[in-house]
Amino acid sequence: MKKVIALFLALMMMVGCTGAMAEMDLSKGARVDINYDLNKDMFMGMIQMAAGSEAMEEMPPEVISAVMDLISAIGATAAFDGETVQISLNLKDEPIVNLEGGMLQDGSLVLATNILPSHALMLDAETMNQAKAEMENAMGQFDVEKIMAAAEKLEDDFEDALEGVMKNWAAKDLVKQEKGSYVMEDVTYTQKYTVETDSNEMMVFLQDVLNAMMPLLENFVKEANLPVEEDAFAEMKRDANNFTPDEDPIPVCVTVYDEAVGHDDYSFVALEMADEQAAVAVAIGLYDDNVEGSIYFGEGSYESAEDIINAAYAGQGNAMVMDLAVLQGENDEDMNAVVTMVMGGMYMGYYVETKAVDGGMDAKMEMYLMSDEAPMMTVDYKLRPLTEKLTPVSVEGKQMVNMLQLNEDMDETLAEALEKDVSTGLSSVLINAVTAAPDEIQAILNLAVQMQ
Repeated sequence: MKKVIALFLALMMMVGCTGAMAEMDLSKGARVDINYDLNKDMFMGMIQMAAGSEAMEEMPPEVISAVMDLISAIGATAAFDGETVQISLNLKDEPIVNLEGGMLQDGSLVLATNILPSHALMLDAETMNQAKAEMENAMGQFDVEKIMAAAEKLEDDFEDALEGVMKNWAAKDLVKQEKGSYVMEDVTYTQKYTVETDSNEMMVFLQDVLNAMMPLLENFVKEANLPVEEDAFAEMKRDANNFTPDEDPIPVCVTVYDEAVGHDDYSFVALEMADEQAAVAVAIGLYDDNVEGSIYFGEGSYESAEDIINAAYAGQGNAMVMDLAVLQGENDEDMNAVVTMVMGGMYMGYYVETKAVDGGMDAKMEMYLMSDEAPMMTVDYKLRPLTEKLTPVSVEGKQMVNMLQLNEDMDETLAEALEKDVSTGLSSVLINAVTAAPDEIQAILNLAVQMQ
């Protein structure tokens, strides 16, 4: 079952990226720049709390500050054009470590880096051809057009199957339908559907849904020609039907609000499960292509979601509160996503923003801890299409080393030569770092001397 789930997750990622990448012309290659920034004040406070005053005396604040500045100044750049790959680790926008890879005219793969200034690693053409054949054989099993067509059919078939399950359950008179005016998150709905049941009945409902999905998933795998083991679905069926009713089921209430005034594709779903041992509440709003929701959980008895929120901030009863929102922009590449969570008295938050820019895409991720006032760390990501070919890898003056020789039985002479070359390369990397950030490196070196 895990393999099937992993496969479908990969497919969802593939389908999800298709729309965003469709607007980008990456035929000549792409360049990616990644930089991040640390909130020094927050990190200093966390380090002081964790290390204590005695440890802080051995590690002066100015040294910690220099380390934070150094880490914040690190970035990475990667570029590829279909034949050559170039990667560099940067410090204050200056490259200090680089790696280049590409194909030579004889068909062999070569890798060169300034960590090995006198050597280059290679795989011979025969080994590369074998690897290429294996990769093409593996990738040949994935026909994107077939997968996309099968996925569209699966979506339609699943909607029909789910509708059939819902009709069967509606006949059980579990659903109470009401008309009126219901305001949820500032949106007015005119239809309300309520199901009051228990956790056992909900599990039976989920079983019916899964059993309705199984033949559809099997057909999808067959039509998409996906490499799934024959017994995978049998395992899923066993898991889906391996349910033992609880002698003391938990009361469950599900409420669906629909037919929003002025909006065709708006709906709101609320679920509540509670007894004396625990409480769970879920509220999700679906607004066209946007999703907003909240999840509340706490051990013990609670009168309301507000009580769970208070317990989460107080660190009581393993209470947890999670809020999420995914907001789609005008383009497929434009999106904002926010996830916040409070548990054990600690606040955590993640914010992701993507936007189409100059034929590529910009993305930013912010991570929050303890407070939502300022991010603890910010990561910036920029993707741009290449406008010209990259410079091919140069191995002039370098001794070629077959990567297959790099094992525990490596020739001693070769091992000594590589060890010496790495030492020389790391020395040049340190010189590059000192040149790019002299003050920060000097502060760290001073600390290293003091600690000896």
